[in-house]
Amino acid sequence: MTGEQQRRLHEALLAAFPDAGSLRRMVRFGLDENLDAIADTSRLNDTVFELLRWAESRGKVAALIVAARNSNPDNPALRRAAEELQLAPDSSELESIVIRSVGFTSVEEWRARMSRCELTVCRVETPTGFGTGFLISPDVVMTNHHVVSDAVAGAYPSQDLVLRFDYKTDEGGKTVQAGQEHRLATDWLIGSSPDDELDYALLRVEGKPGEMPVAGQPGAAVRGWLTPQAHVFTKGEPLFIIQHPEAKPLMVSAGGFLNSKSSPQRIVHSVSTLGGSSGSPCFTSDWKLVALHNAGSANGNEATPFSAILPELLPAKSSGLIT
Repeated sequence: MTGEQQRRLHEALLAAFPDAGSLRRMVRFGLDENLDAIADTSRLNDTVFELLRWAESRGKVAALIVAARNSNPDNPALRRAAEELQLAPDSSELESIVIRSVGFTSVEEWRARMSRCELTVCRVETPTGFGTGFLISPDVVMTNHHVVSDAVAGAYPSQDLVLRFDYKTDEGGKTVQAGQEHRLATDWLIGSSPDDELDYALLRVEGKPGEMPVAGQPGAAVRGWLTPQAHVFTKGEPLFIIQHPEAKPLMVSAGGFLNSKSSPQRIVHSVSTLGGSSGSPCFTSDWKLVALHNAGSANGNEATPFSAILPELLPAKSSGLIT
């Protein structure tokens, strides 16, 4: 890091952890290290300085930032530090696609909303391939039916399917978070729609990952979950997809709404996706969950709008299967 980058990261850590106790917990829970052994000083300003020196000397700056953001994901200073070191998608280019039909959002709120959304997204790992999924309830993941169709058909045990949250790398491709694994509950299939219809599946997860701390890190923020919304699309409006393309670490891509199809009900969009992106959440520019990406086509990529899916979720909600 340059001296200026060190200064900004130093200020970001002080802003995010204003007392020694919170900093000590983050270092212990996120890095499995003893802060007192790293920095033998009573002044917080000096402690943070020594922590940064220690992290840089051991090649752990990326791991330190990730651990800090897991503990305080909404902190704007930490977000900027992560973006500068390419540990989070930079929003500067994405903001340029805003069109007249789309309202404005403050930069800090936009970043905070994306941070909360990305925590809910997981890589779906099966014996036959990969996909993407996301939490819509503390213990319910949504993905495409075609991603898990072999499991639905009984082609392999449901316990062979893994939902991996928080899989991330730094700008050099080095894994800084291998991810938190979750398995399916015994009564795992809540509901689904075939590939040639709405192409979704609702999966019950063991435990409640949406109510657990990020990356399983004690003291970290709670993961949370997404709320699908019906939406009237405007041609050209920006759309964003958080995904695991080709089973790679978590990424975000931007594009726009192109048109709608009626049979099966789909929207056509220009957001870039690859194999492994099936089942990804599709967002508006202010991070409202409005569609479920499911496939590519000759004229663009396709997603199922939640205006079509939500009526089918009502019975599960009314019966308490989805909170």
